[in-house]
Amino acid sequence: MSEAARTASADAASAHLGAPSEFILPRNADRDLKFSGWRIADAKSVASSAPYYATDVEIYTTIGGRIVTFVASYNLVYIPTDTAPKSTYTSGEWSCVISEAHRQKLEALDVKIVRFGSQTAVGVHDDADGALKWLKKENRGELGRLSKAAWITACAAWPALADMDCEVIE
Repeated sequence: MSEAARTASADAASAHLGAPSEFILPRNADRDLKFSGWRIADAKSVASSAPYYATDVEIYTTIGGRIVTFVASYNLVYIPTDTAPKSTYTSGEWSCVISEAHRQKLEALDVKIVRFGSQTAVGVHDDADGALKWLKKENRGELGRLSKAAWITACAAWPALADMDCEVIE
């Protein structure tokens, strides 16, 4: 994408999505990724019974017009507050991962939520095709339920992806 096209894309995103934010995405085997842009999609899933396994799929666009994809998978363990080591959880961090009703039930039981075994993957793409290929690669060759939900949300949120929600054939 040319510099002029990237600038036009950033201007369009700002007009549609508001001011950009700073993001830092963790990577397991590399330096973390920092950029300015917009989160245009976020899909989460948590298993409804033990063992609690959670997955997050997020899609961003940068001020430079690139697409950033992020997938995190991890286990959640619920530990009674009186036995939880203070260093293993961050208060309030998990309300975005589990439903508010579920979080309130756990708090009523005096339980804290601990995240461990996190695996993250981050992709940086120049175009939508690259982002879709990466999302499929991260899910054993297919666009899984969460990746598809995030992709549909991203296409609705960012005008540059508006025509990418469906594959079109003749």
